[in-house]
Amino acid sequence: MKKTVALILSVIMILSVFTASVSAAKEAEEWKKYPLVLVPGYTSTNLYRLDENGNKVMVWGDMFGIIGGGLGADSLSLFEQLAKSIKEDDSSYFAKRIGEGFNRIFYALACNNDGTSKVPLYPYVDTADENNYANLRANYPEGEYQPEPVFAELFAEKIGYENIYAFSCDFRMGAIELSDKLDRYIDEVLEHTNKNRAEKDKVDKVNIYAISHGGQISGTYLARYGHEGKVNKAVLTVPALGGAQVAYDLYNCETQFNAVELIAFLEHGMMFEEDYHYLVDTIDLGIGDSMVKGFFPVALETIKYWGSIWDFIPLKHYEEMKAKHLDPVKDAEFIKKTDKMHYEVMSPDGENYFAKGFKRAQEAGTDVYILAGYDCNVFSGTGESADMLITTESSTGATVSPYGKRFNDGYIQKELHHRGYHPGLCMNNP
Repeated sequence: MKKTVALILSVIMILSVFTASVSAAKEAEEWKKYPLVLVPGYTSTNLYRLDENGNKVMVWGDMFGIIGGGLGADSLSLFEQLAKSIKEDDSSYFAKRIGEGFNRIFYALACNNDGTSKVPLYPYVDTADENNYANLRANYPEGEYQPEPVFAELFAEKIGYENIYAFSCDFRMGAIELSDKLDRYIDEVLEHTNKNRAEKDKVDKVNIYAISHGGQISGTYLARYGHEGKVNKAVLTVPALGGAQVAYDLYNCETQFNAVELIAFLEHGMMFEEDYHYLVDTIDLGIGDSMVKGFFPVALETIKYWGSIWDFIPLKHYEEMKAKHLDPVKDAEFIKKTDKMHYEVMSPDGENYFAKGFKRAQEAGTDVYILAGYDCNVFSGTGESADMLITTESSTGATVSPYGKRFNDGYIQKELHHRGYHPGLCMNNP
């Protein structure tokens, strides 16, 4: 119950951001004035490919169905590798087998070394008309293709499903490419919203509510296009603006999983009401580190050239990981793309650095808000203050003390307004 109450309170707080100081009689009307574009978290969009007969084949979405169908006769071999790992107290056998299975089942998700998809993939629903939540609920009553349904429901209580739009995308692509798509999508949403409105009710702006990876996409959009003034208010919830430390930990295969933090992360992310910490007393979760070291290098066959994965590599680790995993000649086109994100958007020296772009957006009439997690260790165990996944520094651009520590008495934050992503309000939620 506690997480449900916390979620409701969070949405109430967010909705309060979306309204100016108006009378109660005008409050509901003010909320409904601008359509809301919900930019969801990572891997939220279901993707399909076309078979030789032109039929849609799901590539990403129904994980149990895809994995179950993909394992088939290999299930026995998988259990044999698990038994071997247990017998020899070495999970690398099982982890390697899982990685091989991942590559085989999700082969269609692999990208070329220029970052383009080896197999053409498409979102099941993609246009503003299709992604309008009123239409999603009418066309897919079982809940398919409806990302972040809990948030959508709570927003709908105030503004109605007809005023909410979900952004869908090929989540493997980089944030710059996806910010271009978001720019086009906002135009679609405005067109769809205004076509049935009286002239006096037409609008030229949207509100944005973005989560995690969606916050990185939306932040990149604001940094590059915010000067156009097509956004009224943008709320970025634990945005991965500066990447995600866990991506570096995985690429570097130096995880130190903390069992308690990992379980807390799953409880929080999946919004479980039950407390699963008792698992720490019954299961040895120390195998997590060796599982990653066995699985990740194998799975790179599929995910190595996902632009979004590279966008999660923090700037301070970027050159190290680039030297370790990319060939400057063979991967030149891909490097050009990911360099652009890191050095034009994520770097303080970049022309479209978040803080600079957000300032231009503010000057164009956009209010930008960041809700950042803090005082939780990254679940990969590397000791940075975070919401267990996205570090506070990555979300806000601010300098923060390490997890479990504090600044000395009298410490003064330096250049907060210059370096922070949002030079105005930054709200933190644990």
